[in-house]
Amino acid sequence: MEQNPNQRSSTRRSGWRENTRLVLATALLSGSAFAADDARILELEKRINELEKQNKTQEATISTLQDDAEQQRDGMQQLFNLTKDINQGIRVSGFLSAAVAQVAIDEELQWGNEGPDNEIDWNSDSIVGLQISYSITERLSAVLQMVSKGGFNSEFDADWFYLHYNFNESFSIMAGRIRPQFFMMSDYVEVGFTYPWIRPPVEVYDPIPTDVGQGVSFNYVTHWDDWEFRAHLQALQSEDQGTVSQFDAQILVAAFELSYNDWTLGLRKSNMQVDVLLQNEVLRRGSSILEQTASSLSILPAENADIEGCNLSLRYDDGALLILGEMSYFDLEGLFVDTDSFYLTTGYRFGQWLPHITYARLNSTDDDIRRDSRIETIKNNLPAGSTDQMAVATVQSLAPILWNQESTSYAIGVNYFFSPQVVGKLEAKMVTDRNGTISQFQNANTSGASAPVIPDDDHIMIYGLSVDVVF
Repeated sequence: MEQNPNQRSSTRRSGWRENTRLVLATALLSGSAFAADDARILELEKRINELEKQNKTQEATISTLQDDAEQQRDGMQQLFNLTKDINQGIRVSGFLSAAVAQVAIDEELQWGNEGPDNEIDWNSDSIVGLQISYSITERLSAVLQMVSKGGFNSEFDADWFYLHYNFNESFSIMAGRIRPQFFMMSDYVEVGFTYPWIRPPVEVYDPIPTDVGQGVSFNYVTHWDDWEFRAHLQALQSEDQGTVSQFDAQILVAAFELSYNDWTLGLRKSNMQVDVLLQNEVLRRGSSILEQTASSLSILPAENADIEGCNLSLRYDDGALLILGEMSYFDLEGLFVDTDSFYLTTGYRFGQWLPHITYARLNSTDDDIRRDSRIETIKNNLPAGSTDQMAVATVQSLAPILWNQESTSYAIGVNYFFSPQVVGKLEAKMVTDRNGTISQFQNANTSGASAPVIPDDDHIMIYGLSVDVVF
């Protein structure tokens, strides 16, 4: 049926309204979607900004870590270079002597300073040492020597330590703890590998106990053709303790050596100004009383006692024939012993063998002062039975026993070189012609007795065996 115009108009208006509603609804929906997208975009941009900030922070941290790592690599390289330089500058050497010896006598006696006694003795000649030298610069070096004496259970002691500066090829200076050049072998007296005996002859090497000092040594060496000249001038201070006295010494030493091919001659002059403290109260009192009459009658003047020494040495070594010899004298103020001594050693190398013989002599040169009649006069003028008289009488009786010394010794030995660094030694020595003196023997009784003992036997044998190593 056909609609009338009014109905068609109403229908068109109704359709337009629906279309308008649809467009508006679509527009509204589209606006909401766009708004949601904008929010998400803003959120993403915010996250991106945060991530960029985190990335920059991480990049800064990474850069810092890279810088730290680079610095650590530089530090490690510097430490490696320093360690390499130190290792290249350090030199380590050492020596060891394992020895056994015995004095063949029934009496409780000890031979020499810290020497073997009448029992089988593994300690007295056993020693180990370690020397470390470090080149600080091309001219300056530091040297340390640690030594353990008298067996392997004793502690290491700093035997010497010093700085050594070379001004040029000829002149150098050492400062620190060093050895006075009293004898030919002062620098290596403890290194048994360097000499033929188990220990250097006590007749020459034992009278003066001071073997180290603190101070300076000026050294000079020069060469021309086959000649070599060496000189040392030393100014040292030393504190030491003997069996009778403790002393503080100011030491001056001038030492000279002249070498030509296989020959070496040496001359050493020494002077010591010594402040003395006697250990025994009775000896100290008696010495003080005697000193009031004359300083020559005291055991040692309490202050500025003067000690003069001289040493002449000879060495010949052509690789086969070996000749060693030294002469020494020490002149001390007071009743304490003045000595003249010498030894002469000759040996000959046969392949790895070195047999050798030694003749040595020791003599005290001031026995007359210990028999000075003034001592008897002073004693008699003191109150009878008084402490002072007893003290002087003790000095009068003990001084000759303690310090009158006379002896001759004959030694024979044979060495076998197992390698260029290891030598075995077998040695026998006879001490005789003592003329009733204590010579180099001391009381070895550890039960508390302290009185000196003069051996009854005139011929005393000392036997020894050692293995000496350098490394």
